[in-house]
Amino acid sequence: MPSSYLNYRARCIGYPSYTAYLQSPQWRMFREQVKANACYCCGSRGADLQVHHTNYDHLGAEKPEDVMTVCNACHEAIHGKVKNGGDLETAHEQHALATTTNDRVKPKKQEWVSWFELLNKSKHQSLAELRTFLVDQGLSDGKRATQKAYGRGLVRLIDGKERWNIRKYIRIMQADKKRKKRAEKALLV
Repeated sequence: MPSSYLNYRARCIGYPSYTAYLQSPQWRMFREQVKANACYCCGSRGADLQVHHTNYDHLGAEKPEDVMTVCNACHEAIHGKVKNGGDLETAHEQHALATTTNDRVKPKKQEWVSWFELLNKSKHQSLAELRTFLVDQGLSDGKRATQKAYGRGLVRLIDGKERWNIRKYIRIMQADKKRKKRAEKALLV
């Protein structure tokens, strides 16, 4: 991506340059909320992990699916593919496929689940009921997880898709039930 375009996009949202945006508290807070503990491409862990934009469509108001965690070496390799004429949105996928090893980080099946698995493992009867519960809790806007859900560790991006932590979700659901029962008892007294 040409730096002039990125600087233009940064100026549109009130920053003098793209570099200034990357040093802003806004970006740092978002980066810490979505940063994983391993590289998406090669699975390496360590201090050199960075949050990489997969697109710049929402610069300044990024969504978790607009970024991915990569190590410094993979980040440079991805941008190298882009400099050689590749498309940013596919360069990271191509690099991930090229570097996949048996050690690549895989989510634990029993903890990180999709929307439909979340529905099946919860006490909700329908997807609409599940969405209503998540919206009421401030964990979803009806389609995507909110920053609150990411901040509480309920959701993270795995292979570019939102995955929910079923154990934490069930704890929230149980706490909500207990709160409702206490409120009902208080009304009866």
